[in-house]
Amino acid sequence: MKILLVPGANLTFLGRREPAIYGATTAAELDAMLQRHAREHGYVLDIFYSNIEGEAINHIYRAVDEGFDGLVMNPAGFTYAGECAPRHGDLHTHRDGKGNLLFER
Repeated sequence: MKILLVPGANLTFLGRREPAIYGATTAAELDAMLQRHAREHGYVLDIFYSNIEGEAINHIYRAVDEGFDGLVMNPAGFTYAGECAPRHGDLHTHRDGKGNLLFER
C-alpha cells in the first residue's frame, strides 16, 4: 500500500516556529517517526511539503497516476480565509470576514 501525506503549509517550520506553542519536534523528526511507523506496518509513505497549493495539487495528481492508495492531507492551510473548499452544505453561502461571498455561483 502507498500513502501520500501532504502536510499543511508552513509545517516545515515545526520545532522552529513558536516551539512553546507547537512543540519542539521538527518536521524532520516527525517524518522519521512516520516513516518508521510505515515500515513497521508495511506501507510506503511519501511525505510532500509545499507552501504552494498548485505544487501540492500536482503532486496529488502524480500520486494518482503512480497508483497510490490513499491521501492524508491538511487542506486548510492552502485555503483562502481558512475556508476549505470540499465542505458539506451550500458553498455559495460561505462568507469571509468582510462579508464577501467566497464562492460564486
